[in-house]
Amino acid sequence: KQDTARPATAVASASAGSRLDSTAPAVDQPQRFIAGDEVLYNSSGGEHLRAVIVRVHRDKKNRAYYVVRLSEGKEKPVYGHRLSLFVRGDSDDTRKSRSCSRS
Repeated sequence: KQDTARPATAVASASAGSRLDSTAPAVDQPQRFIAGDEVLYNSSGGEHLRAVIVRVHRDKKNRAYYVVRLSEGKEKPVYGHRLSLFVRGDSDDTRKSRSCSRS
């Protein structure tokens, strides 16, 4: 069986916590994504937007958060609970979520 673990990446600390989603879980979360990963960003309005991980940081509580670049070029800091790995075949365009929670 082949090892599918992601390589460790350097994680910078930053003080951008005030711009991040305050609803993120307060537990120390492992880093789920690396720079260059294609992801779907689940906005607070229920839209799923395609994005790319630009940088990975840690907040003051040592929680991983990500700077993502949305398709229109805007960069946004977000916690991992709003991201899922983009899988080919997913919609390339914005779409509304039909459910309140996703696994």
